[in-house]
Amino acid sequence: MKKGSLNRQVVLEQALLRASEGGFSKLTYNGLARSLNVQPQSLYRYVDNIADVKGGVVALYIKKN
Repeated sequence: MKKGSLNRQVVLEQALLRASEGGFSKLTYNGLARSLNVQPQSLYRYVDNIADVKGGVVALYIKKN
């Protein structure tokens, strides 16, 4: 991920992609960070925790469908 290009929307889009590929229960903070090529701590700038990520994914999914 290019520095400065990460934001909450990008994090949630990637989380939605990962959830659709591997299942919602397999969505983890560390796995999400790895897929974005950032340290897990860096995600805290954009999301509070994994519950926030999952809530955001559900909202994004509903919005898209």
